[in-house]
Amino acid sequence: MPRIEAAKVAEILAPFRQQTPLQPSASLDDSLVHAVELMLKHNLRCLAVVKRGRPLGLVYLKEALDKLGIQNPSKITTGNGIPRR
Repeated sequence: MPRIEAAKVAEILAPFRQQTPLQPSASLDDSLVHAVELMLKHNLRCLAVVKRGRPLGLVYLKEALDKLGIQNPSKITTGNGIPRR
C-alpha cells in the first residue's frame, strides 16, 4: 500500500461538471489528504481540480477515501453493526 502522503489528486481525477464551484479547489499535485481535508472542512462530496484558475476535473470524497484506505466516515458502525449517528 502506498504511503498516504504520497497519493495525489491526479491519481483519481474525474471529469469536471459545469455546476461545480471552483472554490475551494485543489491542484493536480496536491495530496489526497489535503483534498479530503478541504472537502470535510467545507462539507463537500467533491472538489474542483484547477490549473491557473481553469477547471481540469473533480476529485470525489468517496474515491479519495477509498484510495487512501480510509473507511467512509458515514458508514462507520458501532460494535453491534448499527451505524453511528
